[in-house]
Amino acid sequence: MDFVRKLLRRLRFVSKFSKPKIDKVLGISFLLKSIFLQFEDKAKIARWAYIGVDVIINIFITIRLAQILREGIQNSSELDKRTEEHQRTN
Repeated sequence: MDFVRKLLRRLRFVSKFSKPKIDKVLGISFLLKSIFLQFEDKAKIARWAYIGVDVIINIFITIRLAQILREGIQNSSELDKRTEEHQRTN
């Protein structure tokens, strides 16, 4: 059950950034499929869904970290240029 709670928490986090209509359609289709599946099949699907959501979140985090690092490198190069100019004038 703890696994399912973690999955739902991640899905809620991701759904904040997606369109509500898509979430409703995905939720309804997930519920309809889950009615006809056995418990073991549901557990497998939940595990794979959790892994998929985790991978997507990790990709977004990695992209954002790369952007932050790129901005930091640009800022540090600008700071180096200003420092060199200041040293030349003194």
